[in-house]
Amino acid sequence: MHSLLANRTKVIAGTLLALMLVGFVYLYSDYQATRKQAADIAGTLLKIRQEYIRTYVEQGHFPRYNKQANLPDARQASFGAIQSVIVMKDERLFLLIKDRSGDTSSLYLTPEMNSQNYFSWFCRSPDLSDTLQEHLFPSCQQSTETLTVEQAIALQGKPRKKKRQQQKPKPLDFTLPPAPAKKEPPPAQPCAVSEPRELLVYDNGVGIWDLAGEPVLDEFVTMDISRPDGIAARIGRVLFVIKGGYIWYADTTKKPITLQKSGTWVKAGTRLYSTGQQLVWITPDHQLFVGDVCYPPNIRIIHNTKLRYSSRKNLVSVTVAEGDLHLLSRYGSDWSNRSNLDVYRIRKNGTLVHAFNFRFDGMANNMYRAEPFLLIANGRDGLSIKERTSDMRWMETDAISALDFIMDAVIKENTLWVADRSAGLLVYRRRSPQEPWEQIDQREFDFPAFKLRWFEHGILVSSATNHAWVPHDNKAQRILESGTNPGADPVANPKESR
Repeated sequence: MHSLLANRTKVIAGTLLALMLVGFVYLYSDYQATRKQAADIAGTLLKIRQEYIRTYVEQGHFPRYNKQANLPDARQASFGAIQSVIVMKDERLFLLIKDRSGDTSSLYLTPEMNSQNYFSWFCRSPDLSDTLQEHLFPSCQQSTETLTVEQAIALQGKPRKKKRQQQKPKPLDFTLPPAPAKKEPPPAQPCAVSEPRELLVYDNGVGIWDLAGEPVLDEFVTMDISRPDGIAARIGRVLFVIKGGYIWYADTTKKPITLQKSGTWVKAGTRLYSTGQQLVWITPDHQLFVGDVCYPPNIRIIHNTKLRYSSRKNLVSVTVAEGDLHLLSRYGSDWSNRSNLDVYRIRKNGTLVHAFNFRFDGMANNMYRAEPFLLIANGRDGLSIKERTSDMRWMETDAISALDFIMDAVIKENTLWVADRSAGLLVYRRRSPQEPWEQIDQREFDFPAFKLRWFEHGILVSSATNHAWVPHDNKAQRILESGTNPGADPVANPKESR
């Protein structure tokens, strides 16, 4: 009797253990499947987030319809548990998600980009399921807004339609008599294509140099130089300079080169630059002008704007790189110890597009931007080397200490050139992106190194009115001297490299 009762007890206990084991396996499998679904949804949202950031960087605003975010058509955009993905014209992202519990949730994600260029979503939902709130959206706010998929599709933005170009009338079919022969050839137009040349400012004038290979002085224009920064620019074969409160121009194909006065008046202290086929000048009160100079002596102002700088903020450096205008600014005093970098793209009609803004610590003297690197010359504080992260932020990955006062820097692959004022040009190299920078060379000059420019065959090192050429093949540096003998070879520097 007792043995029968014991057997029954064992059977009941074994059955209960088996049922508990089966229940545990089921619950664990369901938990793992829920985590996998949550990971798939998070991966899809990460890809959409990257497209939002890309559109913001390229166009200055977030996407307003699915195609702008590289998403399929709104009626066909579904990814696993995400049954519908719709980008609305107010830049919000509408999601319809069905989780493993069978609940369907509507979510409205509002994109936000703060002053530190950090991207985040602000979530609202009228019917968020417990599963999604626990695993993906713990801080999502309750909302009373409810939209169907059709209503969300109707709220999408629409791409702007291109205006149809009016057909030009057919020209009249008649022949004009030949034009009379001109005694003098027409003047060279600035918008005509010409060989690339560099303008180097000296104490007694402006030199036009060919730096495509071994440096050669093509032309030299003698003039009084009172302020070397931003005094000259070149478009095509025409030289533009600021002189006596006006913009002057000269056809460099005519000998001797003679400056002619245009009708464009500028304020004292105005700086002159060229971008492509447009002339840009910036006044001391931060007024920027863009001029069409294809038909001198007429300089037609096609756009002007007031840069958003306070009276206490100074423009430290203006650089034209790849057709973009890079403006480095900081406060006149050092109380804030912060600098600001703005990048503007200039369209063909002269209007400006604010493409990039970055604020960083340090009293910067100059900067060099070559994706994914941003070099910031901070004087006695050294050189800050920043790299762009996957979420489009800048993070400092390395730094170079100053021997004297770092003024500028240039990077190409695994080689770094640094202008360290009285210490001259410092050259660093690393074996791989994971290795530290090692100094491999130092070049000294009879002038302080303020500015660097990289060319295929060498580095141009400049102060305000002195310039030197340092070849990439470790040959001796050469002083690029001014003169009136175009085509002459530059004079060798008697100092040897270390």
